[in-house]
Amino acid sequence: MTRAALKNAEERLRSATLAGDLPELDTLLSDRVVIVGPDGGVIEKDDHLELHRSGRQRISHYDCTELRIELVGDHVGVVAVRVRIAGDRERAPFAGSFRFTRTYAREAETWRIVSMHASPCGEAAALP
Repeated sequence: MTRAALKNAEERLRSATLAGDLPELDTLLSDRVVIVGPDGGVIEKDDHLELHRSGRQRISHYDCTELRIELVGDHVGVVAVRVRIAGDRERAPFAGSFRFTRTYAREAETWRIVSMHASPCGEAAALP
């Protein structure tokens, strides 16, 4: 894994999130991913995809303002990113800055997110 590969994966994730591209999100997320949302709740891959599939969560703005990449050997990488994001969840609008930490691992020749955590930072409005 290289930093460039992780930066590319983050761009693919940003684009897929904005477009609601379920096949790309499915590819990027491990089937065993653990996702901790900004409210502290834990969800699995199917729950995350269903939020997008059902339209219960829509992201209209996703702008990366900081990106830090750390490689942990040949098979694991960690990304910390600050994102200015806006959209709606359960028909309630939200906007603000969030810090995401994502751990990528190599699975069957593909780099996938195995862990993801989101925290509001700055003026971010918490998700319902």
